Amino acid sequence: MVLLRIYFQRVAAHECIDELGQRELVEFRDLNVGASAFQRTFSGDIKRCDELQRRLRFLAEQVEQVLPGREAEGRTVLQSGGAGASRGYTGLDGGKESWQAQSLEELERHLGSLERDVLDMNVHWDAMRREHSDLVEFGYVLELGATLFADAASPRTASALYGTLDLIEGARGEASVEDVEARPEAVAAESTGGRQTLLYGSVLSLFAGTVDTEHAEAFARLLFRASRGNCFTRFMNIPDKVHDVDANEDKLKSVFVLLFPGTELRAKVGRICEAFGGKRYAFPDEEGERRRLLADVRAKLAELQAVIESTHAQRVDVLGDIAANLESWSARIYRDKAIYYTLDQLNYDMSQRLFVGECWCPRDMVEEVRAAVHIGDLKSNAQAPSVVEERRTGDAPPTLFRTNKFTAVWQNIVEAYGIPEYKEMNPAPWSIASFPFLFAVMFGDVGHGTLMTLCAVYIVLRERHFARQRLGDLMQTLYDGRYILLLMGVFSIFTGLVYNECFAVPLDLFGTRWRWNSASDMACGIDNCADPAKVLPPRNPYPFGFDPFWKAAQNGLTMYNSYKMKLSIGFAVSQMTLGIVLSLTNALYFQRSVDVWHVFVPQILFFTAVFGYLFGLILLKWSINWSAPGAGPAPDLKSVLIGMFMSPGRLPPDQRLFRGQGVLQVALLAVAVATVPWMLLVKPLVLRRRARSTASASKRYQPLSSEAESVPGLATDGGSQAMPDEPARAPFDLVEAFVNNMIHTVEFVLGAISNTASYLRLWALSLAHAELSEVFLQKVLFTAVNTSNVLLAYIGFLVWVGLTIGVLMLMESLSAFLHALRLHWVEFQNKFYNLHGSGAKFEPLRFHE
Repeated sequence: MVLLRIYFQRVAAHECIDELGQRELVEFRDLNVGASAFQRTFSGDIKRCDELQRRLRFLAEQVEQVLPGREAEGRTVLQSGGAGASRGYTGLDGGKESWQAQSLEELERHLGSLERDVLDMNVHWDAMRREHSDLVEFGYVLELGATLFADAASPRTASALYGTLDLIEGARGEASVEDVEARPEAVAAESTGGRQTLLYGSVLSLFAGTVDTEHAEAFARLLFRASRGNCFTRFMNIPDKVHDVDANEDKLKSVFVLLFPGTELRAKVGRICEAFGGKRYAFPDEEGERRRLLADVRAKLAELQAVIESTHAQRVDVLGDIAANLESWSARIYRDKAIYYTLDQLNYDMSQRLFVGECWCPRDMVEEVRAAVHIGDLKSNAQAPSVVEERRTGDAPPTLFRTNKFTAVWQNIVEAYGIPEYKEMNPAPWSIASFPFLFAVMFGDVGHGTLMTLCAVYIVLRERHFARQRLGDLMQTLYDGRYILLLMGVFSIFTGLVYNECFAVPLDLFGTRWRWNSASDMACGIDNCADPAKVLPPRNPYPFGFDPFWKAAQNGLTMYNSYKMKLSIGFAVSQMTLGIVLSLTNALYFQRSVDVWHVFVPQILFFTAVFGYLFGLILLKWSINWSAPGAGPAPDLKSVLIGMFMSPGRLPPDQRLFRGQGVLQVALLAVAVATVPWMLLVKPLVLRRRARSTASASKRYQPLSSEAESVPGLATDGGSQAMPDEPARAPFDLVEAFVNNMIHTVEFVLGAISNTASYLRLWALSLAHAELSEVFLQKVLFTAVNTSNVLLAYIGFLVWVGLTIGVLMLMESLSAFLHALRLHWVEFQNKFYNLHGSGAKFEPLRFHE
């Protein structure tokens, strides 16, 4: 990585940055750090781009509402370079090239015009839909309300209705006015207000209209209480849902007919209707008038429906044209916004009328940067060429790791923990092998690994198809991690063969080496069973993995537990030792001798003296035949390790594995104890001595200033500041160094213990996975099959498949993935990776999100 300084002519700056952004070559530094957004020269242009992006979001929402999925079609047309993707209404004939040639001002005017047109269309569209809904409701009021009076024509219904009206009328002959208020936008019906209406010999007020069905019951109760029982109410449900324009949803509504006496009650009932959102419509008492109004409503509905269909077709055409250009407009605005944002990071030399910028670039891309700047000069017709020069600096460059589609997923996992310092050791190559392997240790099963592998292979084979699709969150995650999913499946098959488990069933691939005998409760080796009472193990063990006989043995679980627990300790010591060794490579590369001798050496001595010794005891214990005559009982390694610290020099006979073990343990304990003050004290003292030597040397010699590192006459414009000089080195603080070193020492010593214990999750999750798989097999599938009922066996099989996929393949795999992630982030990477937290990722200027 190299730092470049580029001098742009004012007229060429925009085009040069455009060329650099298209090639994604450089990351510009902000030379105006102290300036706020309002003090920068191009803040107004950035605000214009923000406003244009807001308009595009509005247009995209309208397209998605009217034409779901058309945005993707627009992207396809643009990617294929189809001319004519934008038709006459958009004013951008010529396809993809036209938007590139248009200026931002022209695009701003065009999008503003489109936004106003779409808003006007929405207003007219909502008005027509509201009128349509009102006419539909009015028609149902006339149709369903008429059934009430048609039923009243029968003697029995008329008698009941007349009796009810008699009770609520209060006094005969009281004058009232029928309410016939109709919504002006719904229907131009003839009002009969002020005319007395005689209904079955009574003068009453009548309200008819619609209300939401969910509010009908509460509406009726409130009317009954407000009128003290003097309001006759009838509700009839509308069979179809009616579109509510204000709520933008279809609702179930009911027609209501209200009969009540008195003018005071009329006003009260009207207010209650408004409170419940009820709509009132004209309802003549004469049957002929109702039929005439119903015919008029149906005629208006037919006319309005034709207008709505033609309007909808016009909206589809307009929004379809907009959808075809959304992607290109968005890319154009995003590009200009990125260019203006970059221009605000440059300095402007008032005397030379030059823009001066600094940027990081990969060293092998410098010539390509020069070529891109030259093309920008030619496009802008600049009179003088732009100048690109390399600059020496003491600032830490950003970190760039080049990846491909296979390694990108591991690099993303690593960088989610933190960004490494420039040229620091990258753990991603190690994680490619270790991550899926540790996952497989917890997920080992041939059957489950095969299912995962087949799923990953399917995604990999169809990756081009999935790359063109708009995937959901879950499918996108699986697609992004398809290669890590593939390796996890393959490694799970391998560890499943070691555990000899396939859906919790052992595989007898090479023939078991054990057999039962009648002379003892224990099994003996097939080739070593001359005396069955001795229960001797086989001379030729199972060639690969566990013998399938262990699955049925009474002490099989004990054997698996012991093996997996010790294996977890072995993986812990191996991977964390690798992490400590990788810290040595960092120290050697950066020539930090103090970290080599006073960090790495004491750390590796402490770790190997304690946990390396424990792992050596595990290997030694595995290598001894404890069934041989005179071998004695196998010692408990936990007691050996505890006794090493609690009672040094004393080694009980039942804990002895080899001669001189007690002396070796005392020596290792002394080394482990001595390394703690070594890590804690020596490094700060060495750094203080170096700081004093540097300070005394700086008093004798003063460095010469380099004229090449400054730009004469460089002024600022728009609130920008001068380019920063090299940062001054802070004076050495011994107390701060001691505190910082103490934190790292305590973290390493305690972390060595806790991190080693953390690897026992490999044992715990592997055991849980195996036991769950066996429980599902025995208690669900085998129990159903043993019933000898075909239907129950089929149901049991389906339940077993569902549990296997839902619990083991999804939940258990996610749990194992997260635990493997934790082991890499915390236990492995904290030994050497991103220790100072000062790394920054290389983010080149690009014109896509």
